[in-house]
Amino acid sequence: TGSTAAPDGVSADSTNTPFLLAPDGRQLAMRRGHSLQVLDLTNGRIRTVPGLELADSARLLAWSLDGRRIAVSSATGTDVVDVSNGFAVHVREAATSAAFAPDGRLALASRTRLDVFRADGRRIGDDTMPPGWDIAAAGWSPDGQILALRRAQDSSPDVVPTGTGTIPYQRRPAGQPIMHIAAEGNVPALLAPPDPS
Repeated sequence: TGSTAAPDGVSADSTNTPFLLAPDGRQLAMRRGHSLQVLDLTNGRIRTVPGLELADSARLLAWSLDGRRIAVSSATGTDVVDVSNGFAVHVREAATSAAFAPDGRLALASRTRLDVFRADGRRIGDDTMPPGWDIAAAGWSPDGQILALRRAQDSSPDVVPTGTGTIPYQRRPAGQPIMHIAAEGNVPALLAPPDPS
């Protein structure tokens, strides 16, 4: 298994992730006090994202695939931050999980709601999230059509997404993955993995 140790000077807190590795493995975003810093893992240089002050409750949720933006959630809402200049686009209330699609769309989940946004922060779709589920670290499929889910850390759900929007969720059949097809074209299908039983 890999190490979960925090970088020097960053305290590890499982409820408020203080660091997040970029998809290409070349950058590490870190919370240091109220600052967002980016460690370039290719040369060891650390830079502070300019013009940005993080709230005490800020959580780093997801990097864009191109390593230019990061979704940050706090008690005051969720922002998409350009790490080169600190420009932030406010997109909604606080999210519990997020993932960027290959085309730049952003999916945000909070409790039982899933919203999908364009890069400019405009909401282009929404759907209901099954209770007790979050967006998985795997995020979007390469074609941007499916969004992987995982059980939320603080829940033990017995419902999963299914078929279509008419009966959005049902009890999980043992050992089978379930797919929920969204009614809107801008919202991905949701895939819940089978129980490991």
